[in-house]
Amino acid sequence: MDSLVDKLGVEKVARMVTVVPATENLDAYQLYLQARDLFQRRDRLDKSIELYEQAIKMDPGFARAWEGLAAVEAIYTDWNDEDGIDHLGKAIDAANRAIELDST
Repeated sequence: MDSLVDKLGVEKVARMVTVVPATENLDAYQLYLQARDLFQRRDRLDKSIELYEQAIKMDPGFARAWEGLAAVEAIYTDWNDEDGIDHLGKAIDAANRAIELDST
């Protein structure tokens, strides 16, 4: 096995890969995944917004949750009746917060 590691350089490559978690809070990440699934299926967008907001409450520094909230807010009125909420404004605010947290 050591000779394969030496020949293939697997150990060296494995050391070079760094994974940075989007959040340390697993409950927030689970909510994020549920919200993202609903958003991608364009199903229950109101629930998707609620789940993203819950994830953000658990981890206000979770940039991906802010990004997801921005995305669902941006399309909300295209998929649902007007509810009197400024979803586009909320989308812009969430997007700006996501960029503040992680400009990449």
